Amino acid sequence: MKHVFSYKKIHIKKFILFLWITVLIIVIDYMTKKWVIHTFDLYQNKTICSFLNLFYIHNNGMAFGLLSQQKFCPEFLIFFTGTMVTIKIVQIFYSFFIKETYKNYMFYCFIIGGAIGNLIDRIKYGCVIDFIDIHIYTIHLPIFNIADISIMFGALASILYSIFLK
Repeated sequence: MKHVFSYKKIHIKKFILFLWITVLIIVIDYMTKKWVIHTFDLYQNKTICSFLNLFYIHNNGMAFGLLSQQKFCPEFLIFFTGTMVTIKIVQIFYSFFIKETYKNYMFYCFIIGGAIGNLIDRIKYGCVIDFIDIHIYTIHLPIFNIADISIMFGALASILYSIFLK
């Protein structure tokens, strides 16, 4: 019986780490967006170096500006994102406490933290605050934010884990 308790204790520590990483991502994303809102005017561009600008925009679409030209109902995007985050959180709780597997689920804290960061924007502003503009000469990537970076890292790490380390 003592062996099961010590395993559960380790299990809970990993879950707490998962929560800390998720909250840290949300806080960093929120603070950087707040800084941009208070420091820049909308559509203001500031060159940082030859490949990086800070360019404050409102993204009405999805991640990295996908479908931003479409006329989506903000309530739909809030509902959709909230539903996906809730489903993933339930899946993670199940994985941690019922199924007792959590290895690649640690990467989901990055996805969930980023999704919640962008969801906060949608609820608060009706759009997502984007400001990181990476470019090579005149070729620009879609403008993004810390939440988008977190989501992409979590997704890529989870895929690579599933392919190479599972």
